[in-house]
Amino acid sequence: MAHAVEDEFKLAFRNGLAGLEQPLIGVLRQLATHNYPSEVVAIDFEVFSDSWSDGFPVRAFFMDATNCEHFVYVDGSAEYPSPVDPGLLTEAIISDDVEWSLLERAPEMDAGALGEAELFPWFIACWQKAAGGGFLKRATLALHDDAREFDLIAHT
Repeated sequence: MAHAVEDEFKLAFRNGLAGLEQPLIGVLRQLATHNYPSEVVAIDFEVFSDSWSDGFPVRAFFMDATNCEHFVYVDGSAEYPSPVDPGLLTEAIISDDVEWSLLERAPEMDAGALGEAELFPWFIACWQKAAGGGFLKRATLALHDDAREFDLIAHT
């Protein structure tokens, strides 16, 4: 039973990702072609996998050379140095009803790990379609607060 529910989760997740692919590519293309302040040396994309139904789980952080988040100040107010919201998209990957229904049927299912396994290659492919090899700064993808990261430029 658990494997059938896991397969159902993966299918729902993949369908959700498919619907978000073109919007994400558009947002990533804006990020990849934006003229950032010289202080911004990297974009770190972090995945918050607590829930797949609570908004889009990837957020962009604009980092300086000391690995601190960089902001620009406009009229005394801190703003992101970005043409788009760092939350990237507002839509969730799957609905709350679907996520909780599947978790109720298989409480031992690790929805976080299953979703991460689907999300990472999909996001990497979207980045490649949006940025290709033209992004001249560092760009990484990682789980939130995880030391391991995938280099989107070097593909490692």
